[in-house]
Amino acid sequence: MHDCIPLLHPELCNPGTVRDFAGWFSTLGAGADGFLVNSRATAADLRRFQARLFGALPQPIEIVQLDGARTQSGSAGNSPLVIGQRTIRRPFVLSVGTFEPRKDHATLLDAWRDIATTARERVPLLVCVGRRGWGDLAAIEALIADPALAPHVVLLHDVSDAELDALYDGCLFTVCTSRHEGWGLPVTESIAHGRVPVVPAHSGLLEAGAGCAAFYEPGAFDALRDTLARLCFDTAHRGALELTLLRNRRLRPWHEIARQILAAASSVAMEPQQPPIALLRTGRFAALNGIDRHVPSLTGALSALACATEGWGLRCEHGVPFAGSGAVIHLTITISEMEADSPCRLHIGLRGSLSAQTVTATLTTEAMAAPLRIQMKPPPGSLAVGCFEETWSAGSHRVAISLAVDALEPDGNGCPAGWFVGIAFSGADRLLRSKKFRDDLTLAGTRPEAVA
Repeated sequence: MHDCIPLLHPELCNPGTVRDFAGWFSTLGAGADGFLVNSRATAADLRRFQARLFGALPQPIEIVQLDGARTQSGSAGNSPLVIGQRTIRRPFVLSVGTFEPRKDHATLLDAWRDIATTARERVPLLVCVGRRGWGDLAAIEALIADPALAPHVVLLHDVSDAELDALYDGCLFTVCTSRHEGWGLPVTESIAHGRVPVVPAHSGLLEAGAGCAAFYEPGAFDALRDTLARLCFDTAHRGALELTLLRNRRLRPWHEIARQILAAASSVAMEPQQPPIALLRTGRFAALNGIDRHVPSLTGALSALACATEGWGLRCEHGVPFAGSGAVIHLTITISEMEADSPCRLHIGLRGSLSAQTVTATLTTEAMAAPLRIQMKPPPGSLAVGCFEETWSAGSHRVAISLAVDALEPDGNGCPAGWFVGIAFSGADRLLRSKKFRDDLTLAGTRPEAVA
């Protein structure tokens, strides 16, 4: 996993990317034996977001930092520098990154305008290199059309590896203003070329630039501008930072990183882990017949965990189908001290197949002396809801709910015995009524955003 940016900063991502990532992330724990991540920051983000679904991940997380250098240099480069059809004849500062909102080129350009309009010396050229992303390039081009900025900024696209190497070697230093990074390869590349990167002190950038970067406080515009201005005009200061970089630089060949990835993957494969157990707190509701939201959901986690075990089929618009021979879904229920020793209700919703079937739902826990059973007979194609009511002690309880058809009546169409449509857990003074649960499930199938 490279990062969790669509979850951390959905406003900075394409809405389609956010929706797809949230759905994928919800199912991640069900199928993975382990995780490979590129930084401690990404590992922490992964644990935090997965904890909302599962409480804790049983699978191992292996950190493989991307501290690799395709080349290490630091020569003065050629002057003038020819990139494509453009010739760069003056000293310049380099920024590398896709043109999209997350990279925050707008703040960098505002800082550069301040420097250009207040400096007594001629400001270096700012060369921004990156592919065209979504949502930001037109605004950036409008910004650099400003007469105060236009002479001092160049945008470059589709730069070759050789041209990028030349830009790193020829620049005074580099700058990254990204809002978040899983690692930050342009920072590593800058260090490999002996050029000091100016970097916000957050996310994986702290690891990518450790000991070598000139960090500034995230969101502090004045700090960014002043750091850039000093590196532009104070040659002695810039030289001192470059010497520190060269002393602290610890990069490795990419083939070593590849070997570490393979070793980590092999280690995980040798000891396959049990999938995590979905976490159900009081007040939680999941409708498996609804449309996924743009955030990781218990719905996605439950459907993925169900589909990973025998007796279940793939989720569809009706819910998750189960076979006539029965199916089991596992949950972890958490009870707070305030909710302990008070009645709690666990509701489940089923949709009937083409013919009427009687389904026995059985709930068991490790501490329960005898299982709880309820019988449900969902009408063909319609919803039926059932409720387990029990008193629980404080803490976490592992629960198994099994569904079995008592008298399987063939429908002649190869349809499943039924569909698992939803689940809800309520307790203490906010016990959910069955009618409200049924209404919520019905609503979820048409307007998922209306269901809390």
